Amino acid sequence: MGVLDEMNRAIDLLGVKRMTLDEIKKIVFLSRLDVHGGDKKLAAASLGVSLKTLYNALHKWGAFERKLRGKGASR
Repeated sequence: MGVLDEMNRAIDLLGVKRMTLDEIKKIVFLSRLDVHGGDKKLAAASLGVSLKTLYNALHKWGAFERKLRGKGASR
């Protein structure tokens, strides 16, 4: 099995063909943030995006609001 075949098999297994680009981006960004222990500066650098881009994406997905609500902040 070639590399392309392996990639296509992985894509099929993950269901990526049914996901939007924004959904894929969210998974990648949040996973990278998790890998770096929540360090946004390191996560942004490892993704090759600016820190502002990462913050904008997290805000768009409501990541900050969920985190705040989980720590007892009211909304």
